[in-house]
Amino acid sequence: MFRSYYQFGQGDAGYPVYVKICDEALEGRLSKVLASVGLSKLDDKAIAKIVKLPLDSIRVLDITSASGMALNQINIISESDAFGEESVIPSSGYRVYRHKGIGMMVYSFGSTVWQLGVSEDCGSDKFMKESRIIFARFLSLALAKYGVIGFWGVVVENSLVVMRAKESKGEVVFIDSLKMRLAAQGEIKEIRSGFQIVRLGKCVNGKSILLKRDELISFLMTYNSYLDYGQSSSIIGQIVNKITSVATGIMYPAESFKDGRAESKV
Repeated sequence: MFRSYYQFGQGDAGYPVYVKICDEALEGRLSKVLASVGLSKLDDKAIAKIVKLPLDSIRVLDITSASGMALNQINIISESDAFGEESVIPSSGYRVYRHKGIGMMVYSFGSTVWQLGVSEDCGSDKFMKESRIIFARFLSLALAKYGVIGFWGVVVENSLVVMRAKESKGEVVFIDSLKMRLAAQGEIKEIRSGFQIVRLGKCVNGKSILLKRDELISFLMTYNSYLDYGQSSSIIGQIVNKITSVATGIMYPAESFKDGRAESKV
């Protein structure tokens, strides 16, 4: 029986958060997007170790191709569409995350295995942004208890430029607030002294502006990739507070930032 597992991070930098796929064709379609959010394929030896781990010590996302009723729910026009392509709906004992036209995830923080059904568009080049967003949402929910949070944006030298999901094309950068390191597209980097978090906007005379800490906290609480029913978990506030205790916030002129690079140093 075909079975593949992917893990967020590798070796000592890995977290007990996994993706499972039992469909070879589906894996082929999703391999690119999985790699883009930092999920690495495991070999048979590593998989053998996973299945022996205590269930309460890991999180697994089981991905399947949606069909029938599930596919109809993914594609159906819903009242929640008025608020965007994504929604989280609570149900008895679990929650349902939906990205219209792309996929639907059923999850519970009390369960080891979460279920994700995806449409044929998930993983395609045309819908790469939307596909990245779905997996960023999963990882953000699963990694929060480890002090890890994701932000839409890109890393530039020793800075993280934070944007909206649409502006970053679904690219997400994860920060481990306990180990003080960044994870972007599978690459792990230590957060160095002088680390900056950059917000793009209008600046007088085109000069960057230092953000107050409370301004930076408010910004990061809004532009992170954690999405759950109701208000953000209190743990997200704790993570953001930890990050802002070591990072400097900067407002940088948006017109000077092109294609993931600043025209001059931030």
